[in-house]
Amino acid sequence: MTLANTGNAILVVPRGEVYFDRFADETLVGEGELYLGNTPGFTIERTFEETKRYSSYGGQIVERDAIVTQEKNVADIETDNISMDNISLWFGGTVSDAGQAAVGLVTESFQIRRGRWYQLGSTINTAGVRYVEPDITFSVDSGPITNVAANLIVNRGDGRIFVLEDAADLIDGQELTVEFQWRAAEGSFVIPSGQEVVGALRFIATNQIGPKISYLFPYVRLKPKGSIDLKVDNFLALEFDVDIRKKFGTSEFFYVTAIGDATYNAEELYIINVGLLTLEAFMTYEDLFNSIINDFMPAANYG
Repeated sequence: MTLANTGNAILVVPRGEVYFDRFADETLVGEGELYLGNTPGFTIERTFEETKRYSSYGGQIVERDAIVTQEKNVADIETDNISMDNISLWFGGTVSDAGQAAVGLVTESFQIRRGRWYQLGSTINTAGVRYVEPDITFSVDSGPITNVAANLIVNRGDGRIFVLEDAADLIDGQELTVEFQWRAAEGSFVIPSGQEVVGALRFIATNQIGPKISYLFPYVRLKPKGSIDLKVDNFLALEFDVDIRKKFGTSEFFYVTAIGDATYNAEELYIINVGLLTLEAFMTYEDLFNSIINDFMPAANYG
């Protein structure tokens, strides 16, 4: 920890990591803390609603102690880590890592218009399938289409076909039948939900200047803020509004801690200062030597 001393001031250049421990459905038990990634912004705001009391002394109205009737704590988080986990938090859903399974031949039909795109696989998966290979055939009522290039553009990677404006053998309103298959692929899907996203939020300070002050919010609700800019010249970012709540009636809204450096005894400090081994490595070798001297050597027959 480096202190920025200017007179009696303790200055901090804030840095830190943000973790969210989402509660399992209908419980207050977390699933394990998820690192949200790079978070350029994290701010906290605390406000009170209060009832004021006044008294009159010598013809003057004097304000007395107020009574706090409501305390509200909120936060704002911004992250440019566009992971599927973070996207699922923004949409209030969950992530499925099922990916794309390969199947045998599938047949789908489209009533076509020239100049239009069609997504393959939507009868199996609403969003369609990718990597349509190796086999794909096209046919109409009059028979198979043998000159595919004169009628269609086939994007196998995205699983899409385009009917050319000047298709040689296809006309508007005609039914195009496609028989195809696709390869298995790893992938994940976000399943949106209307449920609240609740859990514990932790901020671990990592700043190099000033004391490291960390925060724990035992019970919060994450809500999407703003919009997701799907086309933008800057790096995409996700923003969240955070409602800070009490987990239990006797608990606090948040806990703030500033922990100094760890303490060591004289022997440990000597090992650290010599620098040949880390303290953890030294303890490992110490246990090994102890086992050799006290277990292996007495049991060995040197006669």
